[in-house]
Amino acid sequence: MVLAVVTAIAVVSLAGVASAAGAWDKNGASMQGERGRSARPDGRGATTATSLSVEMAEQIVFMREEEKLARDVYTFLFEKWGAEEFKNIANSESRHMTRVEVLIDRYGLEDPVTTDVPGEFKNQDLQAVYDSMIAQGSRSLEEAYRVGVAIEELDIADLKAALAEATPRDVGRVFQNLVRGSERHLAAFTRLLNR
Repeated sequence: MVLAVVTAIAVVSLAGVASAAGAWDKNGASMQGERGRSARPDGRGATTATSLSVEMAEQIVFMREEEKLARDVYTFLFEKWGAEEFKNIANSESRHMTRVEVLIDRYGLEDPVTTDVPGEFKNQDLQAVYDSMIAQGSRSLEEAYRVGVAIEELDIADLKAALAEATPRDVGRVFQNLVRGSERHLAAFTRLLNR
């Protein structure tokens, strides 16, 4: 059962990166070769951004929703089971979302999380993964921990795939930090499964 879910997630992950919306700016122009400044009132990311490939723009947008997926699933599982690990890691995933949001703002990408409703995703592949993970994680606390392992493995695989491409320095730094965070989360969920 877990192998089937992990396999399904891997397929969704690859399909999601290819089909993620957001390679266009808010005016509908291609981000290929575009430069921009952050429009954030707090000034975060106000440096001039370098060019992004369409593929990298899609990966950034996809990672924003994938981090939301992790946060939303862990929040649900905390409410269901009361295990503090889910609450703590959900808070970390919120910080991951913010780091990716800074990139979205910096590069003028369309943010897929315009209304942050728990469990709702623009990317329908991620919506299907969320629904599946909630169903699996609702069966037992052990299954909930397995869901945590599967989500973190998915995050790590997607981030490493993005890092294997030509990545602007700022995007690379954010994605490398997210990999390290996901590796820590994976270790925590693995320990919980093995106790």
